[in-house]
Amino acid sequence: MKTTTKILIALDYAPSAQQIAEQGYELSKQLHAEVIILHVIEDLNDYSLYSYDPIMGFGGFIQLNFMGVNALAEVEREATVYLEKTKLHLQDKAIKTKVVHGESVQAILEIASQLAVNYLVVGAHSKKSQDDMRVGHTTSHLLKHATMPIICIPTPKLK
Repeated sequence: MKTTTKILIALDYAPSAQQIAEQGYELSKQLHAEVIILHVIEDLNDYSLYSYDPIMGFGGFIQLNFMGVNALAEVEREATVYLEKTKLHLQDKAIKTKVVHGESVQAILEIASQLAVNYLVVGAHSKKSQDDMRVGHTTSHLLKHATMPIICIPTPKLK
């Protein structure tokens, strides 16, 4: 019985997410792997504090009503739109998407375990070059606690 290789690509909504999605997807094609892209909603305030340029056709979370009683539902709906736009950008309707709530590291590890993924793709910020890679809080904790191989995509340092 042949098992399917699965790759989970964890994306935030920073501009580097496009590079992480594209490179993770290229890896999946080389491995003939099923792709799941994941976005974790950890803190609703994060969605109201920052304004980013459009990413992969998604204009951002700036239209949300953060004072309403359904703020979490609105963020979840927009996160789903973001992942659907990512699928369109990658031009692969077979990509699966998942939006979850919780602490990022724990949520990523739980979903990776539930889905029995073989590889986890995340970003790592680099200051000048790959030799000077800076691993953020989430990636650092994933590297310590994950049971599957993690592919860290070096990305330009965010300003």
